[in-house]
Amino acid sequence: MQKKTQALLASYATFKELYSQGNYRSPYQILAEFVKYIVKEENLYTVFDSQIKILMRQYFEFDLPLAVIRTTLSKIDGFSAKNKEEFNIDLEKINIDKVSSLRSDVEKHNNQIFEKLLKYANANNVQKSNDEIVSAFVSYLIDGNTDSPLQNFISAFIIKHENDEQFRNQLQNIREGGILYVGISYGISEYGSIKKDLTLFLNTEILFGLMGYNGTVFKELAEDFYSLVKTANIKEKKIHLKYFEVTKLEIDRFFNAAKEIIKGKGRNDGSPAMCNILNGCESVTDIEEKSADFYYRLQYSYGITIDEKKDYYSNQSEWSIALGEEDIEKLDFTEEELAYAKKAIDNINVLRKGKLFKTTEYLDAGYFFITDAKKTFDMSRHFIEKENTDITKYCEFALSLSKITNILWYKLNRGFTNKKFPKNINSILKAQIVLSSFSTQEVGKAYKKYEQEYHDGLITEDQLAYRLIVLQEKSVCPEELNSNNVDDLIDFSDEAIKKVEKSILEKNQKIQEQEDALSQIKAELQIRNNDYDKLQKENERLKIFENKDKKRKIIRKKIKNIFLFSLIILVILSVSIGAAYGLYCIISNLNSVVATFVSIAIGIIGIVLGPFLIRIKKIYNSFFKDKK
Repeated sequence: MQKKTQALLASYATFKELYSQGNYRSPYQILAEFVKYIVKEENLYTVFDSQIKILMRQYFEFDLPLAVIRTTLSKIDGFSAKNKEEFNIDLEKINIDKVSSLRSDVEKHNNQIFEKLLKYANANNVQKSNDEIVSAFVSYLIDGNTDSPLQNFISAFIIKHENDEQFRNQLQNIREGGILYVGISYGISEYGSIKKDLTLFLNTEILFGLMGYNGTVFKELAEDFYSLVKTANIKEKKIHLKYFEVTKLEIDRFFNAAKEIIKGKGRNDGSPAMCNILNGCESVTDIEEKSADFYYRLQYSYGITIDEKKDYYSNQSEWSIALGEEDIEKLDFTEEELAYAKKAIDNINVLRKGKLFKTTEYLDAGYFFITDAKKTFDMSRHFIEKENTDITKYCEFALSLSKITNILWYKLNRGFTNKKFPKNINSILKAQIVLSSFSTQEVGKAYKKYEQEYHDGLITEDQLAYRLIVLQEKSVCPEELNSNNVDDLIDFSDEAIKKVEKSILEKNQKIQEQEDALSQIKAELQIRNNDYDKLQKENERLKIFENKDKKRKIIRKKIKNIFLFSLIILVILSVSIGAAYGLYCIISNLNSVVATFVSIAIGIIGIVLGPFLIRIKKIYNSFFKDKK
């Protein structure tokens, strides 16, 4: 088994290397290189198409329709048709050096990856055989819907090596070679356009992806798919995008849950979609506006409308999936999961009128449910198995977004024109998506578990709050996963949750201690500021008092000067009046000699009083100047 799976990876990678290095215009020319390798190794001179079909499976694990084999054989130089089924071969014209060299290099690089894988498994105590681990790894790379229990382990292994360029390139070659092979194995022979109408019913996560609710990566993948739909519909609308009524009910429940959270009656489960819906909303009206905008953009930006068909079971109940107790037990669905998945698959089966289509008739099936929900895939496979058919030979009712993208990409001949592969081929991206989806599912389970423990009184409200914080940190978009955090983010064991819970509690305690210390410092600073304010006020009061005292002194001095000035004026007036009167009396009674003497005496007195009067004038001027 391990050799077969390793051979398939080597074939895919070789196919991609030939595609990259050669000037091939169609996949048949690349297949021709593999056919030449076989006939040279087997030393065949004549061959039947059915024989090549068997040998392609033995050598390369390629399982191809006979029509593809015949077309390939007819295009090989050195092959000549004897009839419709048999060909003669001129081995002299067959050269296999290119394929031999490429396949040798590819196997070498693949073996290095297997060694790293098994070493990583041993370090993580994976209880599986080497064959089982390698087989799971191969299935993971080539099957988008694998449900292996090792899926998360393999995703973590890939992300852990995201910085290893050689590792990354080799996985990319395998994935890109796979998509090129898929188109051939599905018998897609006409390229360039979609000839028949195809109606695709999109599930909730795909619609949320288009709106960016689940993060950047999911939006890019959804836009990648939508761009192919637009290309297919350029000349004539052949692909119709719709969603079922049951999907609308699920979307409405999501928005209603957001309303309850806004009202304070519900808790945020931490999923990226719920966080993005709540982002920027403060009221129920905000949620209602976002819901209305969601449906408006679906219809008018993307042309996605609700399914108008209502009477799925009025006359066609025989096409509904009948499930017994044994079926329900095998599927292991919750009641809600069972009802939703059954409704979606039933609807597709009714639209197909109960007909099963082979994998070579993918685009003839007409109707598909596009989802990334594992439960719906399980229901689809279960229904096909109940019809006692080989599931590998028939196309499903539900396809993943990556699978329908790849089919459209191949059908529109994008690989052999611009050679730009779909984004979903990136193996690192696939690993991030797988683990992000796992994380979201585990967060939902843990959320319900801790809510129940709280209601049962097993944990306190504070413990519940801390654990919900832990869950919100673990619910991440794909782009947030990297080699540094992947181990912690996907560990949902009770020990891991409690460890993170304890870490958050300790962190919060430290923050609280820092806040308390800061509050104490602020209080001390406030006291010092208050003391300083008091001192400032006291200084201001003293300054006011000093200014008032200074003014009082100035006023007292001025009053004193006024009094002195007034007194001097009064004295001068009194002396002057007395002198004048006395002079009058003397002059009137004395003779001229005496009068002359008296006049001289008065003059001398005036001279003596002059400086004193000048001083009085200065005092007077100073007083009135200060007053002014």
